[in-house]
Amino acid sequence: RVEGEEEEEKLTHSEKNALLKKIQVLRGEKDALSTSLAGMRTECASVSAMLSEVRDERDALVKAQGEASEEQNALITLRMERNKLKKDLQETTEDRDTAKRSLEQIKSERDALEGKCESQQGLIDGYRSRESMYVMEEERMRGAIVVAELQRDSALTRAQEMQ
Repeated sequence: RVEGEEEEEKLTHSEKNALLKKIQVLRGEKDALSTSLAGMRTECASVSAMLSEVRDERDALVKAQGEASEEQNALITLRMERNKLKKDLQETTEDRDTAKRSLEQIKSERDALEGKCESQQGLIDGYRSRESMYVMEEERMRGAIVVAELQRDSALTRAQEMQ
């Protein structure tokens, strides 16, 4: 009987050692997951900062677009002036040379304003695209954090169950 009890104690001691090793492995996994989670949080914060910068740039461009709207109003005014000048040109030949010069200047200003408006709209579209990309990246990172937290919690639960 004494030998049988010693064997049981050895098995129990052996099983305890195996369980202790498993606990150490799970703690190592937990530590690795915690480190990974911290890195992901840092990366998420970095992506959030970049997203904030893109939003600031977008806001600046929206402001510029507002200014472009004012320029478009000026363009409408210039077109009205051009039409008036065209009418004056038909009515009088004396002012024809002056009206032609003014008309050409208005066309030049209009073309410049239209080009500027198109350029600004292209920039706004580009920043909207970048903002969308950063929002998707931020959502992906948040999902990865949730998965990492679930893995860590699972590892903690397994370690507690083995103790």
